[in-house]
Amino acid sequence: MKEENNIHRNYELQEFIFDDEIRDTTEIKIKKYRSDFAVKTDKDYAVNDINAVLRWMPLFEELKYYYNNDVCIACAVCLSVMETNKYNLRTYAYYYESAVHRIEAVWEYVHILLGEILGLELVVGKDIYESNIKYRTGTWDFVKKDGSYNLIFKPYTGKKLEAAIEAAKKENILLNISSNRKKSIFHKNLKKKISINSNLGKIQELYFSEEACEMHRIRNEMVHRRPLGSKFTVGPFVIGPGQAICVNPEGWFSFKDKDILLEKN
Repeated sequence: MKEENNIHRNYELQEFIFDDEIRDTTEIKIKKYRSDFAVKTDKDYAVNDINAVLRWMPLFEELKYYYNNDVCIACAVCLSVMETNKYNLRTYAYYYESAVHRIEAVWEYVHILLGEILGLELVVGKDIYESNIKYRTGTWDFVKKDGSYNLIFKPYTGKKLEAAIEAAKKENILLNISSNRKKSIFHKNLKKKISINSNLGKIQELYFSEEACEMHRIRNEMVHRRPLGSKFTVGPFVIGPGQAICVNPEGWFSFKDKDILLEKN
């Protein structure tokens, strides 16, 4: 990393566009990280099931190419940039944040796919959840208007509405994952409904590993508190309780050995 870290300025485009040296290194790393994983199609695996064909196999294909393109490219570029000392703090932070976001996103997509494969019936997204609650708290009626019929939703009222909302909320559980086992809705439901085999056990072991949990923590810092390349952040007060504005010319986030963390994830 360059010694000069004047990040409070508008950057030139060339400070983010890598050169041929970075491009060559990136190509080598992409080939190393990409995987041609595929669904097993022999008779011992129920991939011909209609649920598999229509629901989770398309999601599997999306996940495969998201990993091989978005995740692998973001990580390969980031690691290639980190191997040089020609860039500024903001540039390093930009590429590292991009890689972290995609690594964390792919974990979400993995658990969505697992939920479909295992039939956990967890609701993916608040929009679906709210829609499910709404349409379980009323009835549909055909109403005649101008010589034709319109389909109209009529919500319940009073105690009937309250009872319907309560029942709908019990039937619809929002998918949520957390590196805290006690708070992870997905893993609590998985434990209740499925016998964990060796393959599921490996996925859980990876998700709750020390390296993955550290990546979760970095992601939360980035999203909820501060950019990786920021010099001025809100931090704990040094000599007592409370919080203060912390100033660190080198940035609050140390990139030392974070390339190793990225590769392990």
